[in-house]
Amino acid sequence: MRETRAGSRICFILTIFSILVATSPLHAQSQAMNGVIQGTVRAENGMALAGVNVAFRNQDNGAVRRVQTDSGGRYRAPLLPLGNYEISAERESFIAARQTGISLGIGQTVNVNLTLSRLPSTEPINVAARSSLVEADRTQPSTTINRKFVESLPLYGRKFMDLGVMVAGATEFGDRDTSATADFTGTNHFYSNAIVDGTNSYQAWSGLPNGKFVVPFEFSQNAIQEFQVLNGNFTAEFGRSGGGLINAVTKSGTNQLHGDASYFYSDSAMSATPRFAFKKPKTRQQELAGSLSGPLVQDRLFLFGNYDQQIRSEPLIVTSGTALDGSDATLASITNPDERQRFIQARDFVRSLTGDFARSLDQYTGLLKTDWHPNATQTLSARFNYQNFRSTNVPENGFTTPIISGMSVSNNGRVNVENTSMALQWSSSISPQTLNEARMLFALGKERQIPNAEGPQVRIGSARTGFAFGRRDVFPGFLREQRWQWVDNITMVRGAHEIKTGVDVDRVFDRNVAMTAVDGSYQFNSLRDFANARYMAYTQSFGVPEDKTVTPYYGAFVQDNVRLASTLTMNAGLRYEFQKLKPSPMPNPQFPRTGEVHEDKNNFAPRLSFAWQPEQKMVIRTSYGIYYGPLSVQANSVAKTQNGVFQSLREYRGPTVAGAPQYPAVFPRNSQPQVPVPGARIIVFSPNFASAYVQQVDVELEREIFADLSVSSGWLYTKGTRLRSNEDINLFPPGTRTIQLQDTGRN
Repeated sequence: MRETRAGSRICFILTIFSILVATSPLHAQSQAMNGVIQGTVRAENGMALAGVNVAFRNQDNGAVRRVQTDSGGRYRAPLLPLGNYEISAERESFIAARQTGISLGIGQTVNVNLTLSRLPSTEPINVAARSSLVEADRTQPSTTINRKFVESLPLYGRKFMDLGVMVAGATEFGDRDTSATADFTGTNHFYSNAIVDGTNSYQAWSGLPNGKFVVPFEFSQNAIQEFQVLNGNFTAEFGRSGGGLINAVTKSGTNQLHGDASYFYSDSAMSATPRFAFKKPKTRQQELAGSLSGPLVQDRLFLFGNYDQQIRSEPLIVTSGTALDGSDATLASITNPDERQRFIQARDFVRSLTGDFARSLDQYTGLLKTDWHPNATQTLSARFNYQNFRSTNVPENGFTTPIISGMSVSNNGRVNVENTSMALQWSSSISPQTLNEARMLFALGKERQIPNAEGPQVRIGSARTGFAFGRRDVFPGFLREQRWQWVDNITMVRGAHEIKTGVDVDRVFDRNVAMTAVDGSYQFNSLRDFANARYMAYTQSFGVPEDKTVTPYYGAFVQDNVRLASTLTMNAGLRYEFQKLKPSPMPNPQFPRTGEVHEDKNNFAPRLSFAWQPEQKMVIRTSYGIYYGPLSVQANSVAKTQNGVFQSLREYRGPTVAGAPQYPAVFPRNSQPQVPVPGARIIVFSPNFASAYVQQVDVELEREIFADLSVSSGWLYTKGTRLRSNEDINLFPPGTRTIQLQDTGRN
């Protein structure tokens, strides 16, 4: 494994995005799961009023936050939970003012300016608010998919992250049916991240969402209130991502009792025959979902519960792939009677393994969340989520496996995935201008891959188009990932400054039990070679199958969000990240580098962004930042184990090689550390290994055209450095040889 400098990518994005309603604008700011309401209070003559008591009442749960204006009449209330708000302002000798209809979304900063009058009347002045589509304080590119979009937009698999590919700068990774996530601003999806309720939801082992592409989803679409796609240049508060970041918040209970239920039914009888299919597969998918929420104690204690179930049945249609292509012509060319008989038996054997077989893919997901407001300065919430996926007759990619395949039933297996997480949050107002937010996560994930058969894997033809039977070379497998995460942020409002600093400690323990081709794997070029036991390659792994890796991650940041002028906002921050990688506990004495890992400890990431509002309906934004992408634990594990001692993969190029087995024989299993031998295939870290990082520059212009329509145009520059790559340092010396090319199109 070696880190190299990657080339630059320049991505020009021109986006025209229509916003359907004024209450669903695109927003962003530096609040992981909350929002900000700020503004200025003035008298009728324009004079700024200091000492005004401003109260923010959440109309959904009755929670109230209070602050006071400073000498410049400014107020700012950070870390407000999402919801609908009513703002009131009071000061002696002035008539109280009240503003309603304020909807606060994830990461949003809403500006609400109030005017107090000196009138004899004692009735407060009520004003209905309308949020502007052009957000003057947003300094980086992002898109919020709010509750209306999450609930209304159709999703076939109820995976809310699929909505993220709609935003500018996001690109689907692979086909829609097989992608686990998206690439953002030209950066590989392995450098992305996602957080739910302020804590990590990506799997450290793979660098993909929990369950990877094996499961439909971890969190039900019905449990997500809204989420934010930060497709680049996000503030120093966010880390563990060199590309994009998905920031989601789950639903909470309110003072109103609410429930919903849904049922989705899809059957192949209502669908067309798939492209290139010779017949229509019989498939059926049913999805049942529902939620219930409400108050346990009015204005104090709330409960939200969700359940989502998918029942999916489909066939596994096993074909011979290309293994039988031209078999009649091949049979006619064979003159040896014994070989003809072997060829006929091999052909009939392959045909006997084809046909239609049953496959099931079922998932059960449940979420329970409580929110407690013991007083006006404290908020506590706890969220429990459980996901269970079980499937039969699938390869290792589970939920996204193709229906038509050249993998026989014996080459498939059962895949079971369980993910459990418990997230806790405590928000405390130390003073009206100083707030603390602490979050903790415990997550446990388990993945099991159980083979359908014993014996070696046999592949006839290529891995993509050929035919395979026997135990799949990656089965059996077991992965257990346990995560503890603790995040603590403190926010201080001082005049025009909002200073925020925090720490992030993430400890991941992975236990992986797997070896490639533990019972051997044969590769044949053709059916005729298979009939005659002339294999092209035989591979089998030996050594210790279990690897345990503890990966600590440490992050810290400080940032200042300051309004330099009434039309100019700046966010400046610095983040530090460190990921501790583990060397092999059993290095190869013939190659000492197998026990070495260079520690990269200078991962400082400065970030700077501006938002300028030259006129009421237009804003110009620009930003620059450095973003570090962590290495997957799986990559670390491969370097620990693939060193010829911990595990050793032996390969024989044909049955005539000395010591090679004769098909279908395999070597006995050996689960002990191996004796190092010359020529072993080993993987090591580069001596100057360092964390990958991405530099991003953004310039964006947004203008409001109508009350419910804005147009934005942006330019993004992304440059990746030291992105992960693999290099073979044992290549043969360069040389020359003559080859003959036959081009029937020209000759």
